[in-house]
Amino acid sequence: MSPESEFSSKPQSVFSSDGFTRRDVFALAGVAALFAVMLVQSWHRWLHPIIDHGREINLPARILAGETLYRDAQFLYGPFAPYFNAFLYRIFGVHLSVAHASGAVCAALITLMIYWLSRRMMGAWESAVTTGLMIVVCAFQPRGNYVQPYTYAALYGLVFALASLVCTARYLQAGRVRSLVWAGVWTGLAMISKLELSLAALASAFAAIAIESYSARKLLWREAASFAAPVIAIAAGALALVLWRVEWRALVDDNYVFMFNTPPQLVYFNKLLSGLVAPRYSLYFSASGLGVAAWWAGGSALVAALVVWRMRLEWRETLKRAVIVLALGLAFWAKLQMKWKFPIRATPFSAVAILAPLVALFIGWRVWRARLDKTRVEFDQRLLLVVAVFGFVSTLRVILNVTINGPYTPFFLPVVIVLYLALLFRYAPEFFARQKSMQTGVRLVAMAMVTVVLLQTAQDSIKVFRENYTFPIHTARGSFITEPHLGRPFLDALRFVEERTAPGDYVVCVPQLTAINFFADRGYPLREEIINPGLLNNDRDSIERIRFRRVPLLLIVSLDTPDFRDRFFGGDYNRELMDWIRQNYHPVAGFNAGRTVKAESGKENKIMGFITAYERNP
Repeated sequence: MSPESEFSSKPQSVFSSDGFTRRDVFALAGVAALFAVMLVQSWHRWLHPIIDHGREINLPARILAGETLYRDAQFLYGPFAPYFNAFLYRIFGVHLSVAHASGAVCAALITLMIYWLSRRMMGAWESAVTTGLMIVVCAFQPRGNYVQPYTYAALYGLVFALASLVCTARYLQAGRVRSLVWAGVWTGLAMISKLELSLAALASAFAAIAIESYSARKLLWREAASFAAPVIAIAAGALALVLWRVEWRALVDDNYVFMFNTPPQLVYFNKLLSGLVAPRYSLYFSASGLGVAAWWAGGSALVAALVVWRMRLEWRETLKRAVIVLALGLAFWAKLQMKWKFPIRATPFSAVAILAPLVALFIGWRVWRARLDKTRVEFDQRLLLVVAVFGFVSTLRVILNVTINGPYTPFFLPVVIVLYLALLFRYAPEFFARQKSMQTGVRLVAMAMVTVVLLQTAQDSIKVFRENYTFPIHTARGSFITEPHLGRPFLDALRFVEERTAPGDYVVCVPQLTAINFFADRGYPLREEIINPGLLNNDRDSIERIRFRRVPLLLIVSLDTPDFRDRFFGGDYNRELMDWIRQNYHPVAGFNAGRTVKAESGKENKIMGFITAYERNP
């Protein structure tokens, strides 16, 4: 088969009647090679020892030791992830590699599902490029990854939500109600993992049912019930099991699973994350992403027209349209950039809050027209509408602040990448050219352009992993490599805890340092593994827990948290707890990147460190 026929033909099923096509074998081999390279180059460099990751590895160990989620340990998300990881610890042992193995398996599953979804709308190599971009932007990036996510609730929630989307796509393709039943099962599991990801699965499934109902000129109640029943059963069953052991008020007031009675600092953080702190500014930032998207589309058409101008009769028309799109995109972006001076450059994905609804509305209009004409919109376009709905809802938490860097990016961007590249590879060429041969040229240039971006992103990430993460830490419960300015004080503090306490002792590590408890195998007496501003709303309860367990040692890490408005523990928030610590404990050591400072016998020392150790007064 010629290259032109490969890139201009309709997308074929990965699992066609003849099994894998040869193109799929080679495309998936390329995806697997990229996955392996990124996994090896980032090896053991996934864990951040100070922030959220400590909770993610220590909380399942607490559950395994007999503590109850939400009652003995605060948690902001559904119960699936910590209990599932506790189950893995029970089977394979309490070790860092167990959590990381689960993360790597999930990364592989996400990769396969993104390829599968892409393949429903694109050719094999286009799907490979799309999946490759997801790997380097989402699966393995220095600020966030799938092997050690900021919360495994988001990772498992994404796996389940994508599985639901795959089943929804199967329903659109074959019309089987059984596929909707499985979509409901996966959505229910996503709901007890992380709520916002389950909302994306819910919205996409009901969008698919709505499309089919409209086309069939009747409400498909059986299909809707087949999807909803397992969602309700799984969610209600999990909630009943939780409420069997935990009071309802604890879920609402202390754990914020349902986001009721949310502390103002967390409200501020969520508004900052979504861009709603300054909505007008954020809206224009998102809109500027449309200009960047125009560069991608117009640039690929421009290059294609210049390359084939001697061979294609249509190159002038393609060139004209490309120049117009590029000029409009550049002018639009420059106007917004000069007026608002965005410090972070927008990407095409920044405009998903605008582009995804436009795509859904346009295809919805085509479905409406098709019903009037007594025809049917093709499967790949109906799937594109469902993908647009999923992508839009999955980005609601960051709706006007979509970037490609950060710990949250891997969990809302994968399907958005599929949406954008389906538009770029399959639909943009049809806008710029009418001849199939010219459309193929535009498509090939677009693929080459995205491949360059992919490779450059991979190179940049690998450089950061290999040059910045150079400090190895080895413990009985696992090894990892981190940045020296974090690794040195963490390791010194860990050794100090092991020297000054015994197994079975409790150690308080605040506001975020419970990785120490995990690697030292020491108990943690507080409910809150992460004490961001507003999350510990009862200082007296924490004081009683520390006093009752006669905690011999406390570690306090100096963290600045401007994203929560209140910045420093003991100064801007939880002052009562910090005052009590100063009255009943004394500083004995400070751990910094360069050195450790310890108290001198018989002298008053002002101990200051990135991590400061306090010992109980006699």
